[in-house]
Amino acid sequence: MKSPQQLSQQLAKQWHSADHREQRLLNNSEWPLKLSIGRPTAGELLHSSQTVQEHLKLWRTEKTAQVLWSQYSYKAASQAIELPIYWQLNNPSQWIATCKDKQISAEFKLLADIISRIDSQFHSLIVRQRSIWLNTAREDIIQCAKLAMQLRPGIAEGRPLRGLSIANIDTKFIEKQRSLLIKLLNIRFNNSLKDQSLEQFLNAVDDKDQWLLVIPLSKHILAYKQLRLRASELAHIDLPCSHLLVIENEQCRYQLPALDNSIAILGAGLNLNWLANSYFQQKKIAYWGDIDSWGLKMLAHA
Repeated sequence: MKSPQQLSQQLAKQWHSADHREQRLLNNSEWPLKLSIGRPTAGELLHSSQTVQEHLKLWRTEKTAQVLWSQYSYKAASQAIELPIYWQLNNPSQWIATCKDKQISAEFKLLADIISRIDSQFHSLIVRQRSIWLNTAREDIIQCAKLAMQLRPGIAEGRPLRGLSIANIDTKFIEKQRSLLIKLLNIRFNNSLKDQSLEQFLNAVDDKDQWLLVIPLSKHILAYKQLRLRASELAHIDLPCSHLLVIENEQCRYQLPALDNSIAILGAGLNLNWLANSYFQQKKIAYWGDIDSWGLKMLAHA
């Protein structure tokens, strides 16, 4: 025999399970939910009748959800006894009520409000990842979801993130909620940010910018034997050569050969958006990197 308190504790424990939250909050087929209460054995009825009476009394006073009763006959009893068999919960609100936990009630209220104000495609993520709504302000989650619905690949068109004016959100917000925003965009765009940064996805110049090593491979083509330029500068300027050699890392500088009318750009890694420079469209471009998954990813992006 299970008491209302025992089943309440079981239900409260289930609230902390991502699977249970998702199934019960987002899937109507989960309802009604029946929890077995259990019947007293013939021995309990015979030798612990007071305990059985207290058990029946507890269930008769239980009002948070529907208690289903049935009559059973025992040899030790002169007539059939009506017993509580199931505790039936008909909706999520009754689940929370039967938990009898103030913290869970507050969490449910918060989660329900957030879910009602964001796009349905994000519901599963938010419901499952409890840490999001416990550690992030409600309005920030809602604002982040709205932002994710307005962003799209390439929307920055080569500008820095601070140049975006969307949903009245500034770059400080994006920086603070970057992790959540990426999760939401991965849902909306089929994991497109698994293999690229947020800036690459949006075609935005990285606000941190990156200094790349530029080395002329033929004499007198530049006034310096080597120099550093920001990636953002390389996205707009022309270089006085017909051939560009893009190299994954800087260590290869010591193995560079002399090449006519050529300039090498080293150390870009995955920061290759600057290759969209219109001046570079007329140049011969070669890529030199490791032949591994990371190097091939860079090659594909280039």
